[in-house]
Amino acid sequence: MKSITFKSISKLIPCLVIILLLIACSSTPTEAHWLYDYEEAQGLAEQENKNILLFFVGSDWDEVSIALSSDVFPSKPFLSKIASKYILVQLDFPQDEDLITEEQFYRNYDVANRFALEGIPSAVLTTKEGYVIDTYSGVLDAEKASDFINQIQKSKKKSTTIISTVKKMDKAEGPKKAKLVDTILNQLNSDYTYLPL
Repeated sequence: MKSITFKSISKLIPCLVIILLLIACSSTPTEAHWLYDYEEAQGLAEQENKNILLFFVGSDWDEVSIALSSDVFPSKPFLSKIASKYILVQLDFPQDEDLITEEQFYRNYDVANRFALEGIPSAVLTTKEGYVIDTYSGVLDAEKASDFINQIQKSKKKSTTIISTVKKMDKAEGPKKAKLVDTILNQLNSDYTYLPL
């Protein structure tokens, strides 16, 4: 029987370190990182070059919002497919005035107006610049979490196209720029074509 020596163990250490690093890097985050201020989210989105996923919720009165917070947002599919790829923002409109400050309420209200919020819960996917890629309201249901996640993932191609066109537009001039503006307007959700051109 061979004896285990320090030399034989030291040869295994690099392999074990690599295995542990692979496991750590591929693991799903245990919770989503949420922001509660849209302007802060825009700054972070710019730094990390990510799109923004805004959720408008009623944390203390809307049953679907409560279910999303307790069942969908902490779920493994949401964490692995959405949370790490977007800047997540939750804007709350609670009935209990003590849950958020008056200042935060008015900031949330301004953002809701900017995105023409029609109901709670709702979600809006934007580029870091504020161009609306997609909106989600009918699928915001804890029982349809997989549909919601799939819809967000389907928006990725649209997002890439919009971002690419915006970059071209920023460099263009004259008629070429006008044509690219028209292209962007055709790609955006028609309810939000006024943002932020």
